[in-house]
Amino acid sequence: MSERKSFDVQPRKKGHQTAVPQKVQARRAPVRPVSVSKEPLRARRARARKFFQVVTCLFFLALLLGSLYALWRPALRISEITVESSSSVEGIRETAQSTLVGSYAFIIPHNSIFFFSESRMRKALLETYPEIVTVSFSRTSFHSISITAKKHTEAFLWCGTTHTATSTPTCYRTNTEGFIFEQVASSPESPLASSTQNNSLEMYMLLSSEIAPGESVIGAHVLGPERIPIALRFVRAVKELGVEVRAIEIQDDEASLWMNDRTYIKYILGSEERAIQLAASSMPKVNLSDGSIEYLDLRFNGKAFVKRRGAGETEAPMDKTMEAR
Repeated sequence: MSERKSFDVQPRKKGHQTAVPQKVQARRAPVRPVSVSKEPLRARRARARKFFQVVTCLFFLALLLGSLYALWRPALRISEITVESSSSVEGIRETAQSTLVGSYAFIIPHNSIFFFSESRMRKALLETYPEIVTVSFSRTSFHSISITAKKHTEAFLWCGTTHTATSTPTCYRTNTEGFIFEQVASSPESPLASSTQNNSLEMYMLLSSEIAPGESVIGAHVLGPERIPIALRFVRAVKELGVEVRAIEIQDDEASLWMNDRTYIKYILGSEERAIQLAASSMPKVNLSDGSIEYLDLRFNGKAFVKRRGAGETEAPMDKTMEAR
């Protein structure tokens, strides 16, 4: 028997319909519109570059103002000066300090340890103290410096243009180049005796330029300083003969060697060999130290003449053995 199936053919009620699941769409957030600058790229770069320049200028301006403030601080300004010199120490210090007064355009002080002018200070010292030949500076701290000043080396004393036994001249120290740089302290004794004690040779010769009355000769030069070594050669030869030379007077091409205030030897510059031979032959026969002889003349070839006080000029006796040599 066939199996029977039964079906419910009644219509379903709407309230009992099976709910079909529906897709739930995610809620999107509203998208805000992006504002795009309409300024060109070149203009934006120029503005950024200008901003960088302004910041850089402000930085360097602040750095400059800070540096100027530091330069005016007492800790970075020269307040102590030490001097090493055989000349006037206090005078050198005062002259150096006078160059540190003021400022450069009211911006940097003259006494700044970093910016003080060595050339200005050196010029002031050399002009004020002609006896100084070199000046050197060194920084010893942030507020002090040291000055080393060296004097000229004395070669001889310049005591005037002509030698005068009746007056006491004023003498000046002179270097090998004939530069007069310092006055010698006056002495009550004869300048010739004083020069002997100090081992300084007095020179009497013209100056290279005229000196006005009352004007100081310090800073002047003697005329023809190259002639001095020539005369000194003859001086050494005379000393080897046992006669001390205290002064030399040079006039044109003639030189006079003074033994004391009353006696001298005269000869021609440039003829030292001939004068040395005449001196070696004649000086042993005459006494140049007792003041009885006014001068011994060695200017002539092969002959020497002597001038005694109270008498005329006569030919000096010659030592034939020395003459033969």
